[in-house]
Amino acid sequence: MDDVNYVSWSRRIIDSDVMRDVLWLHSDSFKLLNMCSIVLIMDNTYKTNKYRLSLLEMVGMASIELTFAVVFSNIESKRA
Repeated sequence: MDDVNYVSWSRRIIDSDVMRDVLWLHSDSFKLLNMCSIVLIMDNTYKTNKYRLSLLEMVGMASIELTFAVVFSNIESKRA
């Protein structure tokens, strides 16, 4: 993903290789969000995948009525 300009962030359980949360976004989507987003829509699906992690998706809407994906994240829980 680094080869195509995606930014990622992850969090692991202390002293383990178990991943708690992972977030990824494309650098161009972040630029679009800062320049022309009027509406930011957040959607969360709860534990529907085989790893029992929630999927958080954020979508921006530009002034020309087009939508673009901003962030995707698999998270362990709603709390940090």
